[in-house]
Amino acid sequence: MGMKRRGSTEAFEREVGFEHASLFARCTYTFVDPLIRLGAAGKIREDTGPRFLPSSDTAETLSGRFDVQHARHRSSVLGTLLRVHRFLFLRHLLLASLETAVRISQPIFLRYLLNWFSYDASDPTTAAPATSGWVWAGLIAVFAYLYVLIHHQTFWCGMRNGMRMRAQAIAAIQKQVLALTAAKLAIVTSGRVVNLVSNDVRRFDEAGVFWPFLIVGPLELVAVFILIGSQLGYLASFAGISTLLMLIPVQSFLARYIGRLRSKIAKQTDERVRLTGEAINGITTFKMLNWEKPLVQEILRVRQREAGYIRRMNQIRAMNMALSFAIMPVVSLITFTVSRYTVPAADFTVSNVFFAVSLLALPKLTMCEFFVHAVEACSECYVSLQRIGEFLEIKVPKDVLVGGGGGS
Repeated sequence: MGMKRRGSTEAFEREVGFEHASLFARCTYTFVDPLIRLGAAGKIREDTGPRFLPSSDTAETLSGRFDVQHARHRSSVLGTLLRVHRFLFLRHLLLASLETAVRISQPIFLRYLLNWFSYDASDPTTAAPATSGWVWAGLIAVFAYLYVLIHHQTFWCGMRNGMRMRAQAIAAIQKQVLALTAAKLAIVTSGRVVNLVSNDVRRFDEAGVFWPFLIVGPLELVAVFILIGSQLGYLASFAGISTLLMLIPVQSFLARYIGRLRSKIAKQTDERVRLTGEAINGITTFKMLNWEKPLVQEILRVRQREAGYIRRMNQIRAMNMALSFAIMPVVSLITFTVSRYTVPAADFTVSNVFFAVSLLALPKLTMCEFFVHAVEACSECYVSLQRIGEFLEIKVPKDVLVGGGGGS
C-alpha cells in the first residue's frame, strides 16, 4: 500500500481493499484506512468505491450466482439463497458459536482465579503456586480481548451476508421487471416494485445478523443452566433462568407497543407537515380570510398529539431500560434463595457467587435481546421472501428468459 499522494491515485487504489488486506487488517478493519485518507485528501471519485469492493461482492457476480442456482434448481428464493451462501452461513454460525464459548469461558476462569485468592498461603497443603493466579488472570484478559474481536467479526460477517442477499434480491427483481411484457406490467404496479426493493429487501440486513442466535442462544442457555446447577442445584438454576426469561415476552410486548406508537407519531408528523406546507403555500389566502388563528390552533393541536405520543414512547423506553437493569438483582436473589432452601449443603463462597452471577448475566444479552431480534427479523424476512418469490414467479416469455442473460 504505497502512500502516493501527489500523483495519480489509480495505482494506490488498486493495491488496497478487502481482497488485498492482510489478516490483521481484516480483523481490525484497517483496510478502510486508505479510503479514509483519500477522502481527507479530497481525491474520492465516482470509480473509487468499486475498487475497494471485493470482486465477489459486485452486483454482476452476486446476480450471476443467484440466477444460476435459481434456474438450475427452480427452488424458492430462500432455497436459492441457502445454496448460494451456505458456506457463509456456516462460517457465521461458527463465529457466533465461538463467541458464545468465549463468553462462557470467562466466568469459569474467574471462578478459578477467586479460588486461587482464597487459598491460605501459610498452609503448604492448600497453597497454590503463584503462577496459577497469573495464568487465570491472563486468560481472563486474553479472552476479554478475544471476545471483542470475535463479536465484531460475527456481526461483520452477518452484515456482509445481508448486504449480499439484498443485492441479489434487487438484481433479481430488476431482471424480472425488464422481462415482463406490457400486459404483465399493467398488473404489476410501480408501488409494488418500489416497496419490494426499498422495504422488503431491508429485512435481509437484520435477519442476516441475528439468525445464528436462534441456535446459539438456546445452546448458551442450556450450558448456563448446567454450570449453575452443578454448583447451586438445578432447581435454583431453573428458577433463576426462568425469572430471566420472563423478560422476553415483556420486552417483546413493549417493543410492539413502541412500534405502534411510532406509526402513530409518523401519521401525526405527516399531518403536521402537510398543514404547515398548505399554510406556507396559501399564506395570502389565509391572511385575506383571517384564518391565521384557526390554522395555528389546528397545527398546535396536531403537534400536541404528536408530542403526546413521543412522550408516551419515551416513557415506555425508560421503563424498558429500567426493567433491563433491575432484572439481574432479582434473578440473583431468586437463584440464591431457592438454592439455600433446596440445597442446604450449597457452598456460597465468593468464587461460587461471582461464578453464578456472571453466568446469569450471559443469557440476558443472547436470549433477551439477540434471540428476540432474531425471531422478529427472521419472521419478517420470511414474509418478505414470500413476497419477492411471488413476484419472481410471474410468467415471462421464454424468448425473454433466454436472452436475459445473467442480469445485472
